[in-house]
Amino acid sequence: MKMGHTDSISDLVIFSSDRGFRDALPLLENIYKVYKPESLEAGESQLSTIKANKSRLLNLCRWVVEVDNGRFKLQFKLFRQEYFNVASSLLMDDFKICAAI
Repeated sequence: MKMGHTDSISDLVIFSSDRGFRDALPLLENIYKVYKPESLEAGESQLSTIKANKSRLLNLCRWVVEVDNGRFKLQFKLFRQEYFNVASSLLMDDFKICAAI
């Protein structure tokens, strides 16, 4: 995809979140296109068909990402353990190297 001078990387990035990110959503929505699972409104007993389908689609996309993360954790011990803040600046470099292997 060729980017024009008015495009930015944040216009191309989609942030798929779960409900645990609800407190950070206002900040994220200023930067990224944010998708989150639908929630029941007050008095609802189930989601509408459209909301349920959107939620299922998002969960399917998140599942694909989690499968890949699990694969990395199985193959590389580095990603199975806690990553300390001191070394976190190198995390993406380590991830790129492992993805290339």
